[in-house]
Amino acid sequence: MHAISPWLVIHLILIVAAADIGAFFAGHRFGGPRLAPVISPGKTWSGAIGGLVVAMLVAPAASLVLPGIPLTPLFASLVAVPVVAYSICGDLLISLFKRHRGLKDTSTLLPGHGGMLDRVDGLSAAAPLFALIVWSVVVGA
Repeated sequence: MHAISPWLVIHLILIVAAADIGAFFAGHRFGGPRLAPVISPGKTWSGAIGGLVVAMLVAPAASLVLPGIPLTPLFASLVAVPVVAYSICGDLLISLFKRHRGLKDTSTLLPGHGGMLDRVDGLSAAAPLFALIVWSVVVGA
């Protein structure tokens, strides 16, 4: 992915960050049923949908602004859907691990943020999928 364009890494970070931020605000604003109450009781379906919507708006904008992004705005928006889904799964997986070990935070480096692992859990799950999609677009072109 980085070999195609180093800006793709920034593009991915923007998509995942937009999903996290959108989920946080939509979840707090609308509340509703929990996404995975046993694993992560703070996450809601409204948050997941809000995060997806924000990511689907940020992805095409970023594809237009960042140089060397081989995705059209429409395709970038569509790519955000599975990327956000994988990001949520990565977030829930780390939450499951933490709950299993009885941990609230994975470190104290970022107080109140759950630790460094919580900053990259969704990103680390979404990155391989994003790289596969971008690679297939570039090689298939």
